[in-house]
Amino acid sequence: FRKNGDLWVGTESGLYLYQASSTRWETWSNGKTDERNSINEILVTKDSAIWAARALSVEIRHKNGRIESLEQINGTQLGSVTALAEDTSHSLWIASGVGTEGAYRYDGTHWEHFGKNEGLGARNVHKIVPD
Repeated sequence: FRKNGDLWVGTESGLYLYQASSTRWETWSNGKTDERNSINEILVTKDSAIWAARALSVEIRHKNGRIESLEQINGTQLGSVTALAEDTSHSLWIASGVGTEGAYRYDGTHWEHFGKNEGLGARNVHKIVPD
């Protein structure tokens, strides 16, 4: 063992280093034992924010360290979010394959809903992929 907690292991095949001191990986949890810790999709946006589609909301981790939780859009509860995408205009898209109907687009200022009335025939959208 090293003083920093790393461990060297010697075998017939060579040396292996377990770097317990590495900060490459970290764990994010909201401290609760419910579906908010279930992640369905992860998106890293052009501005380096990390959007995590969760079972009950979307969590946004901004580059400056601020964490934001998005549980509803325009008064509609999100429920289980399964789709996240960023288009070429840097608008963000959110949808659910099991919860809310249609999809939402955020242009940096406001959210717009796309559903049956707006020409989107699919009731539930499970995945969004820029094309």
